[in-house]
Amino acid sequence: MHELGLIRNVLERALEIAEAHGSLPVESVHLRVGDYQNIVPELFSFAFEAARVDTLAADATLTWESVPLKVQCDNCKTLYMPESLIWNCLTCASNAATLVEGNELVLDHVVLQEPETAVADTQGASVWKSR
Repeated sequence: MHELGLIRNVLERALEIAEAHGSLPVESVHLRVGDYQNIVPELFSFAFEAARVDTLAADATLTWESVPLKVQCDNCKTLYMPESLIWNCLTCASNAATLVEGNELVLDHVVLQEPETAVADTQGASVWKSR
């Protein structure tokens, strides 16, 4: 189950962000996950729930956006989204291709709970973005 190792790395980074902002509790963790990662959603969610216990993320939620597989033909440079594990170019039928998108696991952003004295217009959360 590689999901647990991946989640531990993600959670470690989210907790570093929380600690850098005064040890505020983590409200939510948002990821971009490439389809090529072969993540089993149920195992990923279960791993997150197990790893967050007794941390600043104990009550946090996990959401992610799936990033579809996109490759570029090494021969004619056509970009395409393969429909199977066989990467045949739709233009020239070559099976030589380079992965362009779909292998990432990116911590997109973390939402932290604001302290009780926060200004009302913050809507109760601070957002850290990786971009």
